[in-house]
Amino acid sequence: MDKAWFFSEMNLSAEKPAKYKPDKKDFFLYRESFLDLQEDGSYTSYFGEFDKGKWKIRKKKLILYNIKQDLEFDIVSLTANKLKLYYAPRNTEYVFDGFDNRFASADDNPFSPVYHKWRIKARKKETDEEIDARLKNHLLFQQKYFTWGFKNGDEGLVVNAIPSPVTIYGNGFQLRHEGEQPFEWKDLFYDSLDCRRAYERLYYVFAYNKVNFPKTDNDFELLASAFKQVRQHFELTPWIKPGKEK
Repeated sequence: MDKAWFFSEMNLSAEKPAKYKPDKKDFFLYRESFLDLQEDGSYTSYFGEFDKGKWKIRKKKLILYNIKQDLEFDIVSLTANKLKLYYAPRNTEYVFDGFDNRFASADDNPFSPVYHKWRIKARKKETDEEIDARLKNHLLFQQKYFTWGFKNGDEGLVVNAIPSPVTIYGNGFQLRHEGEQPFEWKDLFYDSLDCRRAYERLYYVFAYNKVNFPKTDNDFELLASAFKQVRQHFELTPWIKPGKEK
């Protein structure tokens, strides 16, 4: 069970069980949804929002314990790279693809809470420094994520489904125009003005700096290096307000 599991599909059962009760818990699974089950009993997940807690198996059930809400799934089947969980309150089976998640140190784990601060929705207007921190944390997550993919050779990993202001290609990436950024990314900001400020910040970082893509046949290695470079450019590129280009 201790793997990084990515959601792949859901199957609604044709018949409702006799004790079926509609569920009002607030979680939703998307293509980028993951469940990282660590050997020490801790977990992190993204089921519509980032979460962390403890996990246990009891009587063929996987139970996720956290502060907000506990979730309980029936384990339908488990293989080396496929996990099927049934969630009775919704009468639905969720299917996950599994990837190795053993790391030399916690710093290498892209699913660690420290790399998902960017997923926390802003509850107020953010300062330049706070927007900077959100953007750099997102880039650091991408760097760690693709470094992990490169080391494990997991070519089936989710790439462009992750909410991001950057579109990823097989041989590079490109900053998305403000109007083309996914809703899930824009919704992280307090309002559309803060989202625009984040776009403008990234725009100038991309415009005034060059990314040297390494010569490699591995797309993950290339992307890990590229995201690392963009993140480092933040330290050298000051905020430039519209109409005040250097």
